[in-house]
Amino acid sequence: MSLQAQVIDTETEQVLFDRSSDIPARAASVMKLFTAAAALETLGPGYQVTTRVYQDAADPSKIYLVGAGDVTLSRTAINKESVYKKAPKLADLAKQATAFL
Repeated sequence: MSLQAQVIDTETEQVLFDRSSDIPARAASVMKLFTAAAALETLGPGYQVTTRVYQDAADPSKIYLVGAGDVTLSRTAINKESVYKKAPKLADLAKQATAFL
């Protein structure tokens, strides 16, 4: 594992720290941290992503689950784990939703 970083004082533009910043690196992990921090700041620690359930008006025996925004929602089989521990599974949500029909 290697570290590439650069810290710049935004007022003076002075480089305060530099370690291999000229070497291209994958920034995905860092961007995930920034995204998570921004979401936490904007949405708050109690925010929960909503999964909507729609019933087909023409055929009430059909339902539609829309998991917009929930990155942990998984199509993984009920007896299998996804990469996210205890992630919600579509099959579980479908069972819960049909119980209310």
